[in-house]
Amino acid sequence: MGNIFFDVYQLSCLSRTEQAQRLEEAERRIDDVQRTAANDPATQTWVDRQRKYLVEMQCQIFEC
Repeated sequence: MGNIFFDVYQLSCLSRTEQAQRLEEAERRIDDVQRTAANDPATQTWVDRQRKYLVEMQCQIFEC
């Protein structure tokens, strides 16, 4: 279970459609992990961190 990572500069160079697709893929990945290990506190902590990171990246990307 690796962390989600975005290169903000690289994503900001993509079209809005491509950006949305990448962000949706990340969201689906987080959702899949959450469903798979719903009762595991460590996994829930990972999910929470990844969702926070995803929101931060969305803010940075759309500020560019």
